[in-house]
Amino acid sequence: MDKMSSPSPVPAASSSRIFKNFGFLVFGKLFADSFMFIYFVLIARSFGQVGIGHYSFAMGLTGLFAVFADSGLNKLSIKEMSCLKSGVMAHYSQVLSLRLVLCLLAIISILLVTWVVSFPRELVIIIWLIGTYQVLTTLVDGFGAIFVSREQMHITSLLDMSQRIFTALLGVSIIFCGGGLILTIAALPLMSLVHAGIGYVLAVRYYGYLGLWTRLYELTSLLSKAFPYGLHSFLEQLLIRLPVILLGILIGTAAAGIFNTSHRIILLLTCMAMFAPLSLFPAASKHYVESKARLKDLYHRSVNSTILVALPAAAGLWLISSDLIDVVYGQGFEESAHVLEILAWMLIAGPLKGMFEVFLTAADRQSEIAKGYFWTSCASIPIFLFAIHHFGAIGAASVMLSMETILACIFLIRLSMVLGIPRVGKRMVISSIGVCAFLIPLPWAESDIGLWQTIGTASLIYLGVMLSFRDIRQGEGRFLMGIMRDTKLALFRSSFCNRK
Repeated sequence: MDKMSSPSPVPAASSSRIFKNFGFLVFGKLFADSFMFIYFVLIARSFGQVGIGHYSFAMGLTGLFAVFADSGLNKLSIKEMSCLKSGVMAHYSQVLSLRLVLCLLAIISILLVTWVVSFPRELVIIIWLIGTYQVLTTLVDGFGAIFVSREQMHITSLLDMSQRIFTALLGVSIIFCGGGLILTIAALPLMSLVHAGIGYVLAVRYYGYLGLWTRLYELTSLLSKAFPYGLHSFLEQLLIRLPVILLGILIGTAAAGIFNTSHRIILLLTCMAMFAPLSLFPAASKHYVESKARLKDLYHRSVNSTILVALPAAAGLWLISSDLIDVVYGQGFEESAHVLEILAWMLIAGPLKGMFEVFLTAADRQSEIAKGYFWTSCASIPIFLFAIHHFGAIGAASVMLSMETILACIFLIRLSMVLGIPRVGKRMVISSIGVCAFLIPLPWAESDIGLWQTIGTASLIYLGVMLSFRDIRQGEGRFLMGIMRDTKLALFRSSFCNRK
């Protein structure tokens, strides 16, 4: 495609266009994350608790510096560039200049931390490599933000998929060739550097020259506008990464590995769950302006549907925790199963929290979300310190579950002032009956029928119980069928428009 000095205005997106763009991002992230999960699992199997512990601790520690390297610029640039009819690259030149300065400061900070704190030599090298990878990834995401703002999500998705897939393939190849832990992890910064270059080339090819700005007052003004986004991201990441960091410092990186092997499974499952509330966000925002009655109806239906899926998912994961850890990570990670038994219940708190966040944002209550994260983060630090010191990884898992539940309750209270208390009593009872239907008999037969048979049997029992209730068939059943019908219609329209 020829260069363009300035892009043409972005037309108003139709529902089919939104669906298609959303589909690109969802598919790309899920597909790429599955490769990175395999890479993570092979590190755990090949290098044991210490190896995966070093990896997990370094990821947790340097992830906070990566948030600083971004400082909310990604979300801010998408928001502002999506409103521009021209001059996109002129705007992003300013963003890139500030981002490069922040990346340099982040890398220097990581080096200073490893110089001040006495870490083992191997761990220091791993922290450098993973820190460089996470900082460079913010550059890749920044170039991807240009295409997101112009509704070219397929390019962003392909760039993200390419980075993660080729990183995982290179790392897995090194493991199979007998390479050590440091060489395996070196695949991370190498591929992120390559894809930062690819992102730059794509941005220049599609939208023209990309220079650098040196006006200090403009950079400080940009940083000031991005600060609220960056603060939210930092507090959210702090809650996720704090237990791994504290476990590594207080007990050792092996304990961090024990925790993170279980937490990684939860992150993978909740990553899939987060797409449901995101898909509701446009409709919720529209209903907030046009019809509060429709917004309340969508709110109640969405929360009820979340409960019907999240409760059996959490109970089922608790049931198979021990066998799942053994199948995924192999011998030597028995302690992780006890951590997973606790974290499994985050599959209820996490999706509900995400659903409440979406409706709060649609109702222009973003400040309530930021306040909730702030106070929860402040309270979590001393509680994590106490729990980890006395109970180790089990204590960290218990506190993380408690914090996620507290956040969900805070958002629910704030949202109830706008939309009322969700009517979930009947669905809670029905879902609990379905859970008991498989949770009572299956533990006795689990060792005889195996992991996958247990999952299939539990799913069939729960589905059968749900369909036996007329309220479910006429309520959530029709609701889900309507979503499927709209999805097929959007796909058909998208395909028809592409052929024309």
